[in-house]
Amino acid sequence: MWKFLIYFIPGIHLNTICFSKAKWNSMIGEIMFISVGDCAIIAISSDYFYFSITMKAMDSFALISKYYKPKSKAFLILVNHSQAVTEKAMKIALKHSELNPDLQFIEEAAMTHDIGIFMTNAPDLYCFGDYPYLAHGYLGCELLTTLGFPDHGLVCERHTGVGISKEEIVEKKLPLPIRDFIPESVEEQIIAFADKFYSKSSPNLKEKSLTEVRKTVAKFGKSNSMRFEEWCELFL
Repeated sequence: MWKFLIYFIPGIHLNTICFSKAKWNSMIGEIMFISVGDCAIIAISSDYFYFSITMKAMDSFALISKYYKPKSKAFLILVNHSQAVTEKAMKIALKHSELNPDLQFIEEAAMTHDIGIFMTNAPDLYCFGDYPYLAHGYLGCELLTTLGFPDHGLVCERHTGVGISKEEIVEKKLPLPIRDFIPESVEEQIIAFADKFYSKSSPNLKEKSLTEVRKTVAKFGKSNSMRFEEWCELFL
């Protein structure tokens, strides 16, 4: 009899589950592969049950092209900025192998961290949506989660500034859901840190100096500056 563990994946509906024909006998029992959206589940029929989920790679450019017309001004602004952030994030990750960062995830998530800007009202970026620009993080998170990439979505949600606490949201009456938007995983922190050195509104995408970034972060309070300095010690 087949044994299956039901595992809820945000954004994946149970009716998308389909059984493949890939099934054979092995030393530990009969094996079947099941596909669930962008995931692959291995189920084993034996007294020794093993279960794993392996996420397929994200095609970042195909995903961006789905929501931004290729070669449009908004597309070029987003892609050029995201490529710069990705390059810096990857350099940091490769330099700090002791942190055991997931390089593939960083490359994918850095390219899509700003994917939600098209839903915001940001004319300077040629985005003419209905939401305030600050909302692009959680909007991107909702989008990627529905597509089966919830972890990538968290990078979208948590990369703004050095993170935004729910206390800041309440105190400053920010147009965000009341919860913490602070990077947690090492990958989230690396991408958020790298993002601080590039502005989408800069035409030549010149990397900001550390002094310039520190001045910008300081405008948002001492706690933000302290978090940024922690990142500097960790990543530089």
